[in-house]
Amino acid sequence: MNWIALEAKTKEAGLTNEEVAKKLSINQATYYRKKRGFSDFYREEIRIITDLLNLSPEDVNYIFLPINLRKRKKRGGSCMDLFVKNGNQIYKVNYICMCNECRKRGMPELELVDQEGNYVDYIKMSDLFNGKYELFQKNK
Repeated sequence: MNWIALEAKTKEAGLTNEEVAKKLSINQATYYRKKRGFSDFYREEIRIITDLLNLSPEDVNYIFLPINLRKRKKRGGSCMDLFVKNGNQIYKVNYICMCNECRKRGMPELELVDQEGNYVDYIKMSDLFNGKYELFQKNK
C-alpha cells in the first residue's frame, strides 16, 4: 500500500480524505487505517477509489499492490508467497510479467502455477478486480 501516492491522487482530484471515506461508506478512522496499511481495502473499495480518483491501471498497481509484488523477479524469492483463488482452486503466483506488451497495456500479467508448480495460466492484473479471482498472501 502506497499511502503517499493515494494521498497525492486524492488531492489532485480536489477531494479530502473525509469525502473519500464518505464515498466508501466508512468512517475517517477506518479509511486512515486502510490507507496506512493497517487493514486492507476490499476489492469494491478499490474499484470505487479508482473511479472516484480516475486512476489508471498503473496508478492502481502502484498504490494498492504490495511493494514486494511490484519488485518481484521471475522465480525469485520473496518474504511472502502470493496466491490467487478462483472458486475452489488456489494457484501460486509464480511470476509477474511486465514485458513491453504489458507496459503498453499498462497492466501486468500474473503467471499462475498449481500446487506442483505446473503452469496453469496467465491472467491480467485487472482480472483481480472483476470478482472472478481473489489475491491473497501467506507469510513464510
